[in-house]
Amino acid sequence: MKSIPSPQIRITECPRDAMQGFHEFIPTDDKAAYISTLLKVGFDVIDFGSFVSPKAIPQMRDTDAVLNKLDLSGSSSKLLAITANIKGAEAAVSFPQISYLGYPHALSPEFLRRNIHSDPQKSLMNMDAILNLCFIKNKELKVYVSMGFGNPYGEEWNTDLLEACVEELSRLGVRYIVLSDTIGTATTEKLKQVLSLIPPRFAHIRFGLHLHVKRENQKELTSVALNYGNTDFEGVMFGKGGCPLTGYEMLGNFDNYSFIQYLTESEIDAGIHTDVIPLVNEWNNKIFNNLS
Repeated sequence: MKSIPSPQIRITECPRDAMQGFHEFIPTDDKAAYISTLLKVGFDVIDFGSFVSPKAIPQMRDTDAVLNKLDLSGSSSKLLAITANIKGAEAAVSFPQISYLGYPHALSPEFLRRNIHSDPQKSLMNMDAILNLCFIKNKELKVYVSMGFGNPYGEEWNTDLLEACVEELSRLGVRYIVLSDTIGTATTEKLKQVLSLIPPRFAHIRFGLHLHVKRENQKELTSVALNYGNTDFEGVMFGKGGCPLTGYEMLGNFDNYSFIQYLTESEIDAGIHTDVIPLVNEWNNKIFNNLS
């Protein structure tokens, strides 16, 4: 077993991922106030919203209004918006406040169909166009490879397919890839297998993890991820939410609050301002406790 690395830990907080699965519309002012509070915590990136079809994700139909209400003063956190097509990317890159565009690719053709009404070849074409937009507008594209640790739809999954997918993205010019476990298929053994094989093969690419986990499994998966060199994590404070378009029950997100506690106990500094967390908890309770 490798020892825990000491380089900087980067944490992305994903309130968008927490909010998108709820049917009741969260008022724009509440979203903006909550995300403005998260901006004071010290996260590397805030995944705050998405420029996608309001029919598909009605909760995110006010992303542009939320963005214009955010208090960015004194925050070093960068903003990320999810986009699933060229039209959404064109909207996202028009905002100077946004640094990252997130694009949901997948190892699974079935998930691409369910999630963004696409297929592998069309998805690659979209990414190529979005990369060009990002270059012109000085943004960075973060590509999520969903189903990165298994496939629940009966399609083939193995590390050779994953490596081929990353190779294809590399040739396209993608330099930031997040390996995503959308419905909780990442066991410790699969995590070890993937992290020992893929990132070392592509040293020019920045890798991250976006895990959907059962609470009782998070500590062990966190330990494995750190021991195998991952320093880029994505999650949601208190673990709420999940992807509503998988056809499976939302499992919950990697809990950033528990992760921060783990790092503190391990004496690993991630630059988090823990004094802001009680206010984050207040807003979290106000927004999510009465939602269904």
